[in-house]
Amino acid sequence: MVKSRFQHGNVGYVPTDEMPLFTGAFKKFKSLSWDDSAVLETLQREGPLQKKDLGEMSGVKGKTLTAALQNLQANFLAFEQQLETEWDNPWGAIETEHPEWLEGVPGQFEARLEVIKRFTHAHIFSSAQEVKDWSGFTGKDVTVLLEELVVLGHLEKALVEGWGEHYLSTDFEDAPLEPHVAILDSGDFLATAQVSYLKAVYPKMPVLKYILIDGEICGLVEGRWGINPFDVTDVHVPEHAREGALRLEIIEKLRRHFPFPAQRIQKFAGVVLDGVKLEP
Repeated sequence: MVKSRFQHGNVGYVPTDEMPLFTGAFKKFKSLSWDDSAVLETLQREGPLQKKDLGEMSGVKGKTLTAALQNLQANFLAFEQQLETEWDNPWGAIETEHPEWLEGVPGQFEARLEVIKRFTHAHIFSSAQEVKDWSGFTGKDVTVLLEELVVLGHLEKALVEGWGEHYLSTDFEDAPLEPHVAILDSGDFLATAQVSYLKAVYPKMPVLKYILIDGEICGLVEGRWGINPFDVTDVHVPEHAREGALRLEIIEKLRRHFPFPAQRIQKFAGVVLDGVKLEP
């Protein structure tokens, strides 16, 4: 698996044998700055380096180095090694360390058509806005890709009252939806596909997790992430989820992500649950 960075800056993990496809689909083709070029040339010349050594050798340091590495990552020119034994993972240049990842890269349209086909198959019922939010592609490009998938028979158009035009995958198995609750990371594809909607519903609210209830994202776990154990500030859920068995199920599943007492859920729907930890 390769840690990659996509159009919105979202981090994702790609199987090594899929790197040509995702390079073709998501590579930015953005011109490199002087700092980007200095960092890339150092990686190509010196091999994998930790950020401290890379900064010394390239002359690019601090936040400027971080920005340069992220831009190179988004351009599929550099990668971060994922080592369980290191806190500061080394970075390398794809061209020199893994040239096989760049073999057989398809054209942009072909590659984007394939990833949108996969997304709409997994998402089943998608609007153009949801595809745009998930992919980071322009609205114009998304429309062209979706219409091509309709022509190829992978999607059907559906006009739903109150929802507008959507695209339905033609190769899904219909099954009854069982009641369920899931806690979603903000980078989950179900969440990134609805980022415009969620930002409108929860404006400027710090997000730790989203809450999926019976197939719909209708809750948010508020708080600020930290390296050390951190607390949940509040849990925002609809009225029907604020009491009874559903409330208990949500809290139980949240505890798996935020184990008590190291991490506290200070409030649930505005009502004190664990409260604020008192300093000794």
